[in-house]
Amino acid sequence: MRRERTLTGPITALALTLAACGAKTGLEIDEFDAPIDAPHIDVGRDTGPDAPDAPICEPGTFPIEPARADMMLVIDRSGSMRLGFDGSEDLPEDQWRWSFLRNAVAASLPELGDRVRIGAKLYPDPIPMDGSPVPAEVACRSSRGVDVLPAIRSTPAILSAMDAFPPVGGTPTVEALLSAREALADSTEGRRFIVIATDGGPNCNGMLVADRRTCTCTSRREACFDPLNPDSTDGIYSCVDDPRMTNTLTETFSTFGIPVFIIGIPDDSRADLTDYLDRMAVAGGRPRTVPGERAFYSARSDRELRDAFEQITGSISRCAFISPSVPTDESQFFVSVDGMRLSRSDVDGWTWTNPTRGELELHGAACERANAAGAVVEAIVDNCPDT
Repeated sequence: MRRERTLTGPITALALTLAACGAKTGLEIDEFDAPIDAPHIDVGRDTGPDAPDAPICEPGTFPIEPARADMMLVIDRSGSMRLGFDGSEDLPEDQWRWSFLRNAVAASLPELGDRVRIGAKLYPDPIPMDGSPVPAEVACRSSRGVDVLPAIRSTPAILSAMDAFPPVGGTPTVEALLSAREALADSTEGRRFIVIATDGGPNCNGMLVADRRTCTCTSRREACFDPLNPDSTDGIYSCVDDPRMTNTLTETFSTFGIPVFIIGIPDDSRADLTDYLDRMAVAGGRPRTVPGERAFYSARSDRELRDAFEQITGSISRCAFISPSVPTDESQFFVSVDGMRLSRSDVDGWTWTNPTRGELELHGAACERANAAGAVVEAIVDNCPDT
């Protein structure tokens, strides 16, 4: 059940140590502070009927309908989102990665119309500041619950949540992903997706058991291991949260049936973290398959960031369909657009996304043809062997 939450204490200042937290720099360690809950924006959900039963096999030709979906955005609000795409610091706000991400959200989400209900989880939690150092436990906090529940035409609410607090803190991606997954647990739609937009390796796991040999530090090496106090484990919050991150992504896709897309802003100076974004994309079940290119949706500019969102949201909203009849023998099943049968291929053809529920996706030219004015998209079942 959703909790209504409020945040006390205005942001009066941004401590330099905290503003620098995130993928590239360390986390200030201090005495543990009280939990900080993120605000929650509820724009309402249409209740809708229960999810339909799985389709049965019936021979014949059937019009197939566009598939509705629920999608959760998981948005990295760490301190490194204040940097430029090239890692530059001390830039005006309109040159922050965060600002370009907001622009991409504003431009891309309205195109989804009524076919996708969209929600958002921003992480870490907002951090009210009084100018003093903030403990790593606070900089890394991501409370359960989401900022915006999935709803039709929720872009204004998502932008409002992004505008409410500036980027600051660590990168607790695992906790944010778990919250997004929980928000989709009671979805009445057959198709569910998560999109993570981040600029670095996930960290903030204070329970890691790691040392200099096993820790991949997400910032300066000394941020993870204090040379003046080599036995301290405080800096563990800056180590990559592995294997918990990839395991959680794999579980989300394989066990819960929720694919996870990864949009990443790579850092050319940290090839190891960029490679880790590839691993996340593969574990999430929706990697890019373009030869010679990254598995995650790489964004090194404003234009590439918008392109990444448009490619992902386009595949979710424009190219997904549901067949009312699914044969037990898949060789008896075909998809046609305007009377022309398509090849079963992820290149200008069609593939199953969930055959049990009759969910399929068109790709490339096939998707474009299906979305042309007056196009007729049909499923053809030649025979039902078990009938």
